Amino acid sequence: MTLNRYHTAEEACLHLAGLLSRMAEKGANVALSGGSTPKLLFHTIAEKYMQTDWSKIRFFWVDERMVPQTDDESNFGVFHRILIASGIVPETSVFPVRYEPDERRSLTAYDQSIREQVPFADGFPQFDLIILGIGEDGHTASIFPDNLSLFDTEDIVALAAHPQSGQRRITLTGGVINRAKEVVFLCTGAGKQEILDEVIRKKNLALPATRVAPAGNLVYCLDEAAAGKL
Repeated sequence: MTLNRYHTAEEACLHLAGLLSRMAEKGANVALSGGSTPKLLFHTIAEKYMQTDWSKIRFFWVDERMVPQTDDESNFGVFHRILIASGIVPETSVFPVRYEPDERRSLTAYDQSIREQVPFADGFPQFDLIILGIGEDGHTASIFPDNLSLFDTEDIVALAAHPQSGQRRITLTGGVINRAKEVVFLCTGAGKQEILDEVIRKKNLALPATRVAPAGNLVYCLDEAAAGKL
């Protein structure tokens, strides 16, 4: 496990944007997360790496809310507005969870898309890089503390529900996350200090984020506010 500390969220995102740009030279399969910090990452790419040829990276999503792309809560919608609509990332390089009113159809289509594009290792697709966040309840992807069984299933994608709102989601499973060549947790802000302490220092296995143990590298990219005394 590697812990990288940066002064600001902007510096953390600049580092990760640079990593993605270098990966674009050779090609890679990358799974992205949603949220405010990934949104900052996408803006950083748009501002600093708009000249990069992104056609060799296949972009997938770690999880997605079951809402149309035009909805403000759509993870793919945010990416599309910042990087696809602007012409920086070609749409042929993205493989999102496509919203269908019948969520089972969305699940099946996303499963098939991953199987067609991503090589397998040990029975699961192996992404070159998976970028994750950590919720203040310790969830990662859309694997919440009440559904740790998603680390044990042989499925590669699964339906999930937010434990408070009940909002329906589709998520990569723990088996896929833990086969990745590299997993990066991108976490910023003082609100993440307590949960990061539980995950990194106390290794609380009741929290999904603690159960992330990839076959390859595990890296934390944290700003000073999130890192605290780690």
